Amino acid sequence: MNLRTPIPCLTAALILLTFALPVTGGETDMPEAIRPGTRGHILSCFSGTEPIRQEIEILGILRNPDPAANAILGKILSEPVKSAGIMSGMSGSPVYIDDRLIGAMSFAFPFSTEPICGITPIEAMDQLIPYLPETGQIRDDSRRSRLLIPPFRYSRMLPIRMPLVIRGMPDSTLDMFKDLPFSRSFFSEWTPVAGGISRLDPEIPLRPGSPVAAVLMDGDIKMAATGTATAVNGNRVLAFGHPMMSLGQCDIPMASAEIVTYIPSLANSFKLANIGRVMGSFFVDAEPGVAGLIGDPPRMIPMQIIIRRNGHPASEYTLRLINDPRRTALFSAIGAGAALSFIGPKSDDFSCESTLTVAIRNRENLQISRITGAGRNAYEEMFKILAVIGEILQNPVLPVEIESIHLAVDIVETILFYQLESADLTTGRSRPGTDLTVRLTVKEYRGSPIRRLVKLSLPPGVQPGSYGIKIMDAESYRRFQSEKRVAEFFYRDFADFMAHLDAAGPENILHVLLIQPSSDILVGHGLLPNSPPTMESLNRLPGSTCRIRSSETIILHDTVTFPGRINGKAEIAVEILPE
Repeated sequence: MNLRTPIPCLTAALILLTFALPVTGGETDMPEAIRPGTRGHILSCFSGTEPIRQEIEILGILRNPDPAANAILGKILSEPVKSAGIMSGMSGSPVYIDDRLIGAMSFAFPFSTEPICGITPIEAMDQLIPYLPETGQIRDDSRRSRLLIPPFRYSRMLPIRMPLVIRGMPDSTLDMFKDLPFSRSFFSEWTPVAGGISRLDPEIPLRPGSPVAAVLMDGDIKMAATGTATAVNGNRVLAFGHPMMSLGQCDIPMASAEIVTYIPSLANSFKLANIGRVMGSFFVDAEPGVAGLIGDPPRMIPMQIIIRRNGHPASEYTLRLINDPRRTALFSAIGAGAALSFIGPKSDDFSCESTLTVAIRNRENLQISRITGAGRNAYEEMFKILAVIGEILQNPVLPVEIESIHLAVDIVETILFYQLESADLTTGRSRPGTDLTVRLTVKEYRGSPIRRLVKLSLPPGVQPGSYGIKIMDAESYRRFQSEKRVAEFFYRDFADFMAHLDAAGPENILHVLLIQPSSDILVGHGLLPNSPPTMESLNRLPGSTCRIRSSETIILHDTVTFPGRINGKAEIAVEILPE
C-alpha cells in the first residue's frame, strides 16, 4: 500500500469499496445460474405451518434501477399464487435455484395482472448478521445505533405488504391514528387483518418458508406483523427481505405463527394467521430485512388501562408493549384507542379526564392529568398525551427504562369545554405598585358568555416602557415554554427535563403573563439575557461574533381555572409609566 496516498483519495476508494459489497447485488455478484428463463422454486406456507414449493421463473435482472443496486425479477408459476397473485405475508419467502438459496421474495408491482416479484439477494440480507449480539441476552439500549448498511431500494416496486394481525380491537380503531404526527408513516405498508392465538406444538421448529411474526403488542389486545422466514442457521433467523419499521437495531419479540388460510383479492391478496408463542427476538430491522435470534424473549413494557364512566368502573385492560423509543408511544395510544372503542359513550356529547402515570426505573414517577376534548376529538387529544412516553424514552439527558405505564380515563357524558373569545384591559397605562386588570370573555360550549377579571399587581421598581400581556391556554403555554427552552440550549438534568414535560398544567387553566420584550446576546454557547440597548449596539458592529436574539421575559404569571377544558389565546399591549 502506498502510504502517501492522499486522504481524499483513500476516502473515495473506501466509498467505492462499500458500494461494491455483495449487499448491492451488483453485476459481478450475480451467480451464473441467475439468468432469464432459469427455473427454481420458493418455499411459503398457505395453510398450517408446512411450507410448500412454488415454481418460479427468473425473468431477468433489472440492471441498476437505483445506484449500485440490481433487482432480480421472478414470476411464480404454481397455484395458489398463480391465480391469487403475490400475497401479503409472503415477504421473506426463500427463493432457490438448483437448491441454492439466492434471496427472498420481498417486492411486488401494485395491481400487476401476473404474480411478478422482486427478490432481495441473500448477500444483502447476510449484511445484517454482524449486527446480531453474540447471545440473546444483550438488552443494552446503547446498541441502538444507526446501521452502516447501504440503502437497498428498487424503483417502481413496493415492499410486499405485511398482514398486521389484530386481536381484541375493531379494525376502525386504526383510523383514529392516521393523522397523528407520531403515526402518519406507520400504516402505509400494512394490511390489517383479524387474527387469533395459535395452539402450536412448541416443538415445531422454525424453518425456511415458515410463517413468523413480530409481536408489537400483547395481552388483552394483541398486534403482530407476519411474514416468512428466509433462512434459519442454528439460532439465527433472517426474514421478510425488506424493512418492517426501519428501526435499525431493535429488540422485538419473535413468535411462531400458523396460516389459517389465504384470501384472494383483486386489490391485495393476503394470508390470515394465528400468532403462537414467543421464541426469541428480532434485533435488526433494516433495508434488506430483519434478523433475530431464537432464545430468550425481550422485555416488554406493561401497560394498564382503566376506564370509568361518570365515576363508575367500566373496563380494565392489561397490555405489554414493545420497548422501543420510536414506537412505544404509538402502541400505547393504539391500545388506549382499542379499549375506548369497545366502551365509548353512546353520543358525541362527552369529555375525557385522563391521568397518565409513567413509572421510570430509579426515578420519580411522572404523572400528567388532562381534560381533553369535546366529542370524538377528546380521543385524539388524549392520544397526544401518550406522545410524552416517546419524549421520555428519547430524552436528550440520559438513557432511561420505563417500568410501567398506567392510564386512567374518566368519561364524562357532558361537554366540559370553554373558548376564549376576547381579552382587554380596563386601562392601557399603569404605574409600578398599581394593579393591571385584565378582562376576559369566555364562551361555554352551547352556553352564554362568561366574564372574568384577572388582577396583575405591578411590583415597585418595574422599569417603565412597552410591555405585553399574553393570555394562553395550556397547549399554547406549552409551546411558548418549549421555544424558550430551545433558546437555552440544554436541560440541566433529567429532573429539569421531566419538570418541563408537565410545565403547562391541566387543560382547564388559562395562563395570564405579563411579558417584557428584550434582546439576548448569544456568545458561542453562552447567553447574556436582557441585554441593554448599549450592548446591542456594540454587538451589531462589523466583525462581531455575537448574535442578537429577541426574547420575552416573564414578569408576572397568574392563572384562571375553569370547570372544563379552555382553549384560546390573546395578546394585549400595555404601557408602564414611571413611578
